[in-house]
Amino acid sequence: MNGLAAVAALAAFVGCTHEISPLVDPDARDEVAFEAARRAYDAMQFDAAQAQFDAFLVEFPDSVRHAEAWYMAGRCRYELTHFVDAIGVLGEMRAAHPDSQFVVNASYYIGRSEFEAQQYAEAELELSAFELAYGDSDYLDDARYYLGRTFYDRAMYVESIPPFERVLAGGTDGFVIGASYYVGRARFETGDPSGALVDFRRVLELDPFGMFGDNAQYYIGRCLFDSGDLAGATTELRTAEQTYPDSTYMDEIRYWLGRSYYDRSLFADAVAPFERLITIANTTLRDDGLFMLGRSRYEIDHVPSALPPMQEIETSYPDSNFVDNCLYWQARIYTDLRDCPSATSAVERLRAAFPTSSELTRAVSYLSNHGC
Repeated sequence: MNGLAAVAALAAFVGCTHEISPLVDPDARDEVAFEAARRAYDAMQFDAAQAQFDAFLVEFPDSVRHAEAWYMAGRCRYELTHFVDAIGVLGEMRAAHPDSQFVVNASYYIGRSEFEAQQYAEAELELSAFELAYGDSDYLDDARYYLGRTFYDRAMYVESIPPFERVLAGGTDGFVIGASYYVGRARFETGDPSGALVDFRRVLELDPFGMFGDNAQYYIGRCLFDSGDLAGATTELRTAEQTYPDSTYMDEIRYWLGRSYYDRSLFADAVAPFERLITIANTTLRDDGLFMLGRSRYEIDHVPSALPPMQEIETSYPDSNFVDNCLYWQARIYTDLRDCPSATSAVERLRAAFPTSSELTRAVSYLSNHGC
């Protein structure tokens, strides 16, 4: 499961609890109207609730519920994913009722709506201000988490780490798992696989089958691979493939599992993960998998079976970074099979398409030194 969007849905649901309202006359017309709108909201009938709250604002401008209804009108827009509209309504409410108890909530949801609308710079400013102004708010960890995400989603990985760490320092809030995952990703992206490993293991300890479980298991394997522990990476990536068969990371899991064998010269073991990888539909790693499959088969002396993957890259993936490599290997394989005309043809295609590639020099040399 991919957690990049799922945590947002969870947080939105958690934030739907209605705040405590001031004491009012339950039989007053404005109170009756407000409660009807709130019942629609609590029933998640957000379109109906929005219409009722909007009507309330016009009909009862002097109601003690006015600020609250205005806030709820903004929240309905947020729940309906009308984020730009939510920003405007909540901003107007905050400006009109600066002393309302609902300004705190409105401020958070302005920042959150800006995040969801991918207005990351604006969300950064809003959520930073929220953290400074409302250190005792129930939304504090939420704000810190999404502040971190405003940086992370802009690939500002170094800047994202401190807000996530402040979430982790806060204890056992529901955002700890998400913060653990994203701070791990940020450390991984900044070249700290050892530090990231701690964060990903925390995710699995807290919730191995939650929205980030498969992601974390995969990245544990990647961290070990990048740290040079190829045997450890093999174990963790095998676990990822077996434990999370529906993971959206399955292509990467299989690719790096194959690499964890290949890079230890365990070529026969590498074949099967690469074969499983190329069966995945629409993976962006299929050309990578084909190339490594061909290389693995070649290394275990299955020379004829190494040829089809290299041919498929040339014909099916003309924009792949591996095209010049696969042409070299076609020339080499044909040479080993004593098919010099086909070897020469591969070299000529390589020369025509990649005249400056180092693979061309290697191919010409191989043919010359091996009888073609």
